[in-house]
Amino acid sequence: LKKTGNHNLSRTLQNQVEIRKKAYLQAAERFVKYGNIKAWRHKNKTIYYVPQELRLALDYYKNNIINFFVPFSLISAAIIVSEHEDNIPLDELQEKVLFFSRLFKYEFVYKTDKPYEQVFENNLNKMVQWRLLKLDTQKGTVFVKDDYKVALLTRLILNFIDSYWAGLQVISHLEESYVQEKEFLNQMLKEIMFFYYNGHIKSHESISKDYMKNLIIYLTDIGIIQSEFMEIKSRRKKYWPLFIKLNSSPEKKRELMNLKIRLDNYNTKLLEL
Repeated sequence: LKKTGNHNLSRTLQNQVEIRKKAYLQAAERFVKYGNIKAWRHKNKTIYYVPQELRLALDYYKNNIINFFVPFSLISAAIIVSEHEDNIPLDELQEKVLFFSRLFKYEFVYKTDKPYEQVFENNLNKMVQWRLLKLDTQKGTVFVKDDYKVALLTRLILNFIDSYWAGLQVISHLEESYVQEKEFLNQMLKEIMFFYYNGHIKSHESISKDYMKNLIIYLTDIGIIQSEFMEIKSRRKKYWPLFIKLNSSPEKKRELMNLKIRLDNYNTKLLEL
């Protein structure tokens, strides 16, 4: 369309800086109009802000489009939590991205038509083309060129990382005898709220029952949590809620501890964003 000139692009797709600024303001005003954000106006100045009670509703729009950015957000997050400040080894970066991809497999949609290594390489090359990263093929390392945008991409998935980190803190104290999942989820949310108000996690959106359910499913998949539907009888009816417990095998206990330590280290670095 651009080559033929047969187009009328919206402001958000036009390259001129001033036009794009107007597009951002237009979007912000639309959010104000529909009550998604608030605006404080004084003379010729406007400050946009999001009250606490509106953050979760606004997060709905972010989650609708986040899958377009997830591949690059995962790479960016892997860079932020790397042990290397500069020149990050490619093999380390690829391993960390794979770790995040598996951890959040119930949160995001991934391409499955190509091998992981090829998908990773393609996404990395796009970030190099966009001048976010620099790739040294001889040394097999990656260097960040645009710290601001890499941090921005990481923040898109920060609430997921925060939530899973906090969830693991609670799950590590789960009993080795069965407890009803519904009751445990309510306990988890209270504990995560405590982490939020104590500054251990950044965003209120991290306090999510859906995230905790997906974390439990993931841990069940890899055998750290065991689950079973059990019959409960009441005066009027019988029902079969889901019960969960920690796998008591030493191997799975070590696996849980290693996962918890890994996210502990990552969370410490991400709090600096």
